[in-house]
Amino acid sequence: MGDQDMRTITRAVSATDTRTAPAPGENTLLEVRDLRVDLHLRRGTVKAVAGLSYHVGRHETLAIVGESGSGKSVAAHAVLGVLNELPVHEIHGSVRLSGTELLTMPERERRAVRGDRLSLISQNSSLNPVFTVGWQVGEPFRVHRGMSQAQSLKHAAELLDRVGIPSASTRVNDYPHQFSGGQRQRASIAMALALEPDVLIADEPTTALDVTIQAQIMELLTELKDENGMGLILITHDLGLVAEAADRVVVMYAGREVETGTAEEIFTSPAHPYTRGLLRSIPDVSHKRDRLHPIKGSPPDLMRPPSGCPFHPRCEWASELCSTELPPAQPLGPGRAASCHRLEEVAGVSHRD
Repeated sequence: MGDQDMRTITRAVSATDTRTAPAPGENTLLEVRDLRVDLHLRRGTVKAVAGLSYHVGRHETLAIVGESGSGKSVAAHAVLGVLNELPVHEIHGSVRLSGTELLTMPERERRAVRGDRLSLISQNSSLNPVFTVGWQVGEPFRVHRGMSQAQSLKHAAELLDRVGIPSASTRVNDYPHQFSGGQRQRASIAMALALEPDVLIADEPTTALDVTIQAQIMELLTELKDENGMGLILITHDLGLVAEAADRVVVMYAGREVETGTAEEIFTSPAHPYTRGLLRSIPDVSHKRDRLHPIKGSPPDLMRPPSGCPFHPRCEWASELCSTELPPAQPLGPGRAASCHRLEEVAGVSHRD
């Protein structure tokens, strides 16, 4: 494969497909329309994201949930513009930050946005082992604010203290290998929060943390959201965390959203069989003797996705139509929609049944 083929191809198209996202309002910070990401491998093309639309506003937490391989993290990296480490890829759709299109923005301008107005907490700590933690946490202040090394270290210590690192003023001189796994993750969170971004994408931000620190971090994120008007996108497998922290929820399967609504709507009246399956797999402490109800089968191969609805091979509600036609998003109310051929039947059944 030549150099020409290895280049990233990014294409922004006018998004006429509103899909399941509710209409954005005047407080909207980030709007994603019909986002599609294709990864070109030697064996074929992986449709990692096959059509995703959502928006997040000020003071709002949007949770994106789904099994591993559903496209959540790839979509987040596409929004941020940091897919360079992946194979040849194409990005289609629209990503607007406060009305400004990011996908067609020159990379130099996009770098100025990244970390300042739009930031990411990665699933795994992204600290460089050859630089001190303080130098790395303080980097956004030097790059975006023009601070000196001494000033940036002072701010880095304050941030590390805020995310729960003991003796932060001295730990800024330590290297990543001198931090525990949880401490490295907290340092990465501090780096993402450094410039108090307009929108923060948190990709499994508390995976490596114990429950006490997890609660502290979520409290901090909520505090910043409320104080600064930040929009928070929470990508997680932890449905308990979603129930506690999210205002709205997007459920993803096989690279596309299959259901969206408020957290209360999703948890009390799931309308898609996949959403029902996710909720039924949560342990219920009120029924200690009940067995878990995992979703049968495995997520599809996105290089060779099944015809029709991608969930139909695993779906107990599947009909012949489900195997041949992709269900459109059907509205269920303001900001509420699901993609299922048997929507009325599924939506009318309690997820505990």
